[in-house]
Amino acid sequence: MGKSILLVLLLAIGLIAPLAVIPASANNDTIVVGVDLAHGESDEYLDYIMGNITFVEWVVINDTITEDVLSGIDILLVGQPTVHFSADEILAVVNWLSEGNKAIWIAADSDYGSGKDYQIVANTLLESIGSKLRIELGSIEDGVNNAQAPYRVLGQMDPDNVPELYTFLLKVGIEKPILFHGPSCVIWVDDTGTPHDPLNETFEGLIRIVWTFDTAYYKENTEPWGMLYYPDYVGVQRRYLFVGAEYWSDTNTVVVASGETPYGGYEGGYAWEYYGVALDGPKYVRNMILWLASVVSQRIVSTTVFEMTDPEGDDNGPGTYVYPTYSDFVEGAFDLLKFEVDSADGVLVFKTQVKNLSGNPWDGPNGFSLQFIQIYVLTTRTDLPVNHTTIGANVEIEEGWHFALMLTPGWDTDPVPVGQKSAIYFANGSCIVQDGALVVTADQESNLILAFVDTSVLPDAENIANWKYAVLVLGYDGFGPSKVRDVFAGDPTEWNFGGADATAVLAGVAPRVIDLLAPTADDQYEMLSSYTTEPAALAKVSLVSAVAPPPAPTVTETVTETVTETVTETTTETVTETTTETTTETSTTTVTEEVPVTDWTMTIVVAIVLLIIGFLVGWFAKRT
Repeated sequence: MGKSILLVLLLAIGLIAPLAVIPASANNDTIVVGVDLAHGESDEYLDYIMGNITFVEWVVINDTITEDVLSGIDILLVGQPTVHFSADEILAVVNWLSEGNKAIWIAADSDYGSGKDYQIVANTLLESIGSKLRIELGSIEDGVNNAQAPYRVLGQMDPDNVPELYTFLLKVGIEKPILFHGPSCVIWVDDTGTPHDPLNETFEGLIRIVWTFDTAYYKENTEPWGMLYYPDYVGVQRRYLFVGAEYWSDTNTVVVASGETPYGGYEGGYAWEYYGVALDGPKYVRNMILWLASVVSQRIVSTTVFEMTDPEGDDNGPGTYVYPTYSDFVEGAFDLLKFEVDSADGVLVFKTQVKNLSGNPWDGPNGFSLQFIQIYVLTTRTDLPVNHTTIGANVEIEEGWHFALMLTPGWDTDPVPVGQKSAIYFANGSCIVQDGALVVTADQESNLILAFVDTSVLPDAENIANWKYAVLVLGYDGFGPSKVRDVFAGDPTEWNFGGADATAVLAGVAPRVIDLLAPTADDQYEMLSSYTTEPAALAKVSLVSAVAPPPAPTVTETVTETVTETVTETTTETVTETTTETTTETSTTTVTEEVPVTDWTMTIVVAIVLLIIGFLVGWFAKRT
C-alpha cells in the first residue's frame, strides 16, 4: 500500500507542479534581427550596428541555416554572400518567409573581380525565394558624386512615398550622402524573366529607396554581361537604383535588394566618413532596420516616453468658439484627444491625435489639410535662451520653451509663417525647415499627425523624460495671420471660427487656439480666458509634463480576492523663483494598484486534482 500511495502522490505532484510554474502570458514585441555570416560575409561594422541599434534584438548566424535557426527571427540580413545557399537552406528561408511578417535584405557587389560571382549568389537567392528584384550584372560609377574615386559612389535617400508602409521613416535625419563602395544597381524581372528599368517601370509592391545621383553611369568589368543596361547604357549618366524593396501584401513580407552591403564588403554602407567625405551611413542603416521592423510588426517600433490624453469635446477654445460653416470643417477636426512622444535610437516621434483628421480635402503634401499643430518644448537645460511667444496662436507659453515644432499641411518650400512648410524653431530664432531632420506625415486611419525628428538637432535629448510640453491645435489658413485661421466675434463665417469675446478681439488678445493639451476642459478654458483687455495682455498657457506616480500605499491586511484599485490624484504645486514670479502647475496622475491575490482558476484545478487523489488513495486502501 505504501508504494502504491507514494506512486499516486508522485503522479499528483507531477500534475500540480507544472501548474504552479506557468507564467502569466506576456506580449513580447521585441523584433529579432538575424545576421548571416555563414556564407562568406564579412562582419565589418557589425559591432557598431548591433551596439547602436538597440530597439531590436540581434542574433549572429555562423552555422548552416535551418528552420530551427530561423525560428524566432523576424528580419534576416544577408550582406554580400560569397557562397551559394544550399537547397535545404533555401527551402528553410522560403518556409520562414511563408510564415508572414518577415523581412530579408540581400546585398551584393559590383562585377569587379570576383564580385560577379557574388552577384550570381545574390540573384540565385532572390529568384529562389520568389522575388522579382535582381542585382544587375555590372557596376555603377560616378565621376562627380564620389569619395575621391569614381567607384566610391555616393547615393541619396529618396524613397517612394508609401505612408501605409511607413516609408517616411527612411528619410529621418538623413541629410548627407551614403557610401556605396564598388556597387552594382537593382533592376527587376517580370514573370517571363524579362528585365525592367525601375527608373521608369514599376510593379505593384515595388518600393524604390536609395538612388545614385544623376551623374552616375553604368559600367561592365567581366562577363556575363548585364541583363538590362548592357550595352545600351554603358557610360550613360543618369539615376540608377541602389536599394529597392518588394512588398508582398498577402503575407506582410518585405524583400530588399541592394547593390552594396550595409556591413562587410570592402567598405560597408554604415560608414560615417570616407576619404574626407561626411556620410549618413549610420542613420541609413538605422532607418532601414527601423522601417523593416515597423513593417513586419505593423507598428512604428519605439518606446513611449510621454503620453497624455485630452478631454473629448473641448474643441471650443475658451469654451465659446464655433467651427467655420464650410462643409470641410467636420466635427472633431480640431478636437485633440491624445499627445504622445516616442523614442527609437536617435529618432523622436511626436504623435498628435485628433478626433477626426477629416481626410485631406485640399491635398496637403504632409497628408492633412485643416490643422496647424504647434508643440512647444521646455527641456531641462538652464543655459539655453527661453522664449515665451507663439507663432500666430495669440497666447504666451507661461514657463517658456527651448524649441517648438510647427506642423503644417506642407505646401511651399519656406518655413511657416513666411512660407507654409513645417519647421522646428529654437528660442533664439533659428529654424530648421522640414527635410531629413524633420519628417511630417499623417495617419488618416488613426487620425494622427506625426512628426519624426532626429535627436542630433535637438538639445537635451538624453533627458527627454523630464521635458515639458504645450500642445496647441489651431486651424491652418495659408492666407491667415501667421498662417493661422482667425477667430471672429459673433457667428462663424464660412472660413473663420466664431464665438470670440468681442472686447478681446478689439484689444487684439483673443486666442486663436481651438484646443490644447490639458488635464480637464476647465483647465483649458481657464488658461485661454486668462487674457486681459485693459491693459491688453495675452492669455498664458501652462506646460504639462510626465509626473511620477506616488509610492504604492502599504497594505497591512490580508486580502483573499482580486482587487484592482484606481487612484486619481490631483496635485497642485506652487514654485516661487528668485524673480518673484509664481508658476502654478496642475497635473492629474492616475495610478493603478494591483494587489497579488488568489488565482481562482488555479485553485479550482488544484482542488479537482486533490479530489482525484483522494479517490485513488481510498481505492488503493480498499484493495489492501
